Order: sequence, then C-alpha cells, then structure tokens
Amino acid sequence: MSLFKIFSISSLSGILLTTLPASASYIYVNGWGMQGSVQACINDGKRVAKDLQFKLDQDTAWDDASQRSGALFATYKGYTDVSLNYRCDGNTGVMSFGISGPSNDRTYQLYSEFFDALP
Repeated sequence: MSLFKIFSISSLSGILLTTLPASASYIYVNGWGMQGSVQACINDGKRVAKDLQFKLDQDTAWDDASQRSGALFATYKGYTDVSLNYRCDGNTGVMSFGISGPSNDRTYQLYSEFFDALP
C-alpha cells in the first residue's frame, strides 16, 4: 500500500455509497486523493472491476455534460448480492469505492482484491 493511499484514506466523505442493495450486511469503503483526470480514474476502476469479473451494470453516470466534475458506476458480481460502488470526483479530487455484501469473508476478500489492484 502506498504512503499516499494511507494518508488520503481520511479524505473519504459521504460522496460514495448511494446505491447499495438492501441485503448488504457488510460494507467496506476506502478513498484517497485522485491522481490524473476523472476519465483516467474511471478507466482504472472499470479495468479492475472487469479483471475481478464484476459485471458493469450501467454506463458511467456523469455529474454533468463536461465529464470533469465526477462520475459513478455500480456493478454486481455474477448473480450474487455483492456490489461495487466506485466514484471519481473532479471537484474534490477524491476517488472512493465501497464493496458490500451479505458475507463478511467474501465481501472483505473482494474489497482487498479491488484495493490491491488499483494503481
């Protein structure tokens, strides 16, 4: 884990968890200062999600037409209740993500794999 990630964890605010399934018993979240553009940040998140076999549930939802002020996408892994919510916010310079699910072990495993695979 980079030193930048450790120091930036405290920058996570309430900008993340907007669409979690009702069955989510365990939620793991993290966030830090965003490196690069919003588009590059979203591309990194989508790449990691696909590598971990998450299914993109919807297209990226941009906050505005300029695609600079932030974006959000949610995915679901296969047919399970595990979900991923990932956000890159150009206004605050913060990227954040959360993984939720009904099983603590499975949810934490996917959270750890996603966290470790991010640049």
